[in-house]
Amino acid sequence: MMKLFEWLNERQLAWRNAYHGLLSSYITSAFWAPIYAAIASVLIGTGVLHAFGPAVFRQWLPIIVVGSLLFIGVRTYIDLGREYQRREARKQHRGRLMLKEKAARKEARKKRKPGDRGILWGKLRLPSKDAEKHFCIIGGIGSGKTLTMKMLMQDQLPLLTPGSNRRALIYDCQEDFVQTTAAIMRDIDCPMYILNPFDKRRAAWDIAKDIDYAPVAANLAARVFPSNPKSHNKFYEETPRTIMTCVVEVFIARANHKWTLRHLVLVMQSKALINLITNLSPQAQATMKLTFEGSDKSLGDVMSTINSTLYPWGRIAASWEGVKQEKRISITDWLAGTSILVLPRFGQGDSETLRIYSLFIDTIATNLSTLEGGDSSRRTWLFLDEFPELGNIEGLKKLITLGRNKGFTCVLGLQQPVLVYNAYGREIGEVIISECGIKAYLKASSDDAAKWVSNSISDFSPDWDESYDKIRTGHLYPPRYFVNLPDAGYENGVYGVYLAPSITGWEAHYTPAELNALLPKPDKDVDRLQRLEDEFLNLEPWGKEDSELFGIPWPIDGVQPENTQPSPDPNPPADDDPLADMIPVGRI
Repeated sequence: MMKLFEWLNERQLAWRNAYHGLLSSYITSAFWAPIYAAIASVLIGTGVLHAFGPAVFRQWLPIIVVGSLLFIGVRTYIDLGREYQRREARKQHRGRLMLKEKAARKEARKKRKPGDRGILWGKLRLPSKDAEKHFCIIGGIGSGKTLTMKMLMQDQLPLLTPGSNRRALIYDCQEDFVQTTAAIMRDIDCPMYILNPFDKRRAAWDIAKDIDYAPVAANLAARVFPSNPKSHNKFYEETPRTIMTCVVEVFIARANHKWTLRHLVLVMQSKALINLITNLSPQAQATMKLTFEGSDKSLGDVMSTINSTLYPWGRIAASWEGVKQEKRISITDWLAGTSILVLPRFGQGDSETLRIYSLFIDTIATNLSTLEGGDSSRRTWLFLDEFPELGNIEGLKKLITLGRNKGFTCVLGLQQPVLVYNAYGREIGEVIISECGIKAYLKASSDDAAKWVSNSISDFSPDWDESYDKIRTGHLYPPRYFVNLPDAGYENGVYGVYLAPSITGWEAHYTPAELNALLPKPDKDVDRLQRLEDEFLNLEPWGKEDSELFGIPWPIDGVQPENTQPSPDPNPPADDDPLADMIPVGRI
């Protein structure tokens, strides 16, 4: 008899594994229960009949039938419950384990410690300690990428209270994060600084407080004059970096914490000031001599390269020079306090603002070594939506790989990985994306992006097929799944697949009602932009006070910066001349 039951169990397992649909599993589970009940009924009935006779058998027959039916129901319920749990977790022999939203939420509750409010991500709350693993949101235009980032901001920014040892930096690619952040922090005592130099409310980067160490001067010069692998003349590429390094080293020695971006731009655009400043340091003087010694090139030969690079920086320097001291912020002070820095994109001046933002973030990375590691209370959020727009931020990889021990959390948003590869190269780009352990995959913008996402989530092997002795494999989510997701918004909500090391993976759908409840409403009383007037963008020439600061003589011949402003036409056409705007310059 035992062999019969063992044989039936083996056939049941083989039959179930031969069919992978949930409905088929239900049918097979329900099919075997009556067989077990029938066999048991026959055995029990036969025993009663032989032992007690037909009269007792007729009395026991209803009990046997009812018991058999109860057995069928209980056995079917247990089998179907087990089967549902297996399907719920998508039992796999390899690949990533994916959970349903409800199961993932239950798992997240287990992972969080008592009293831990957690981090909102994919409609559940991850343990707060997961913040050190960094976040990455991948989705095309209209996928809900920015909405997802704003929900995370709404969840975490209110924790930036006095003494919380928390701070945040936000790159505003949509030019509406100023209003959003103002709404989130309306009733919270946390200062917000706008670093857009073309906004009236601007704060100024106190660059001298952060560039106060000679080795950092070379990093600054390398960011201002980046290397070009395609360059065929290294002299014109490397010499401006050498000159700026020498100048900044003298600034640090002679006017530490007192010089500004204006001083740097004015000196670098004047041969006379470069010579006077570098002559203040024997080392800088010797470096300058070695740079040009034995070469047929002179300082004048590289001035055009310097001026063309620094000319746009002149407007930023002029804008920041007019900012009051209380609105000057250094990275050193920011990392020591609690505040929010907003870096809004300025479409009319992207070539200027994006470069200064990249330099600012890169300088944050250089300050990592000044921070103590292992402080669990410290948290520094960097929200960088569409971060490839900022170009190659050399320090970003450092912030992601080394910053987690210093309390840094990067939240990156991108449309597709090829944009990251274009900015950073494929090798570093893959490191940046892969080091973000917590991800959201939303609607893909192209077939190539969808294939990359599908492969990133990994293949799977859902069941071992004993009847055929093989494993059936495939994609957890085929590429078309991400292409066909609905557009995100207040009508459809946001659909996505979410990953986190502590929970594994799960699907989630934010409904329109949930978006309305979770998304911050922009503060319409706060302007997106208060444009700065042109009069504040004119760089003040070098003066007596500047010379006294660095200890160089005054007056000086030839200190007017070269090519910082266009030269006026000595013979302007009359206002009423109808040909004035039609004849090309130089034709008359």
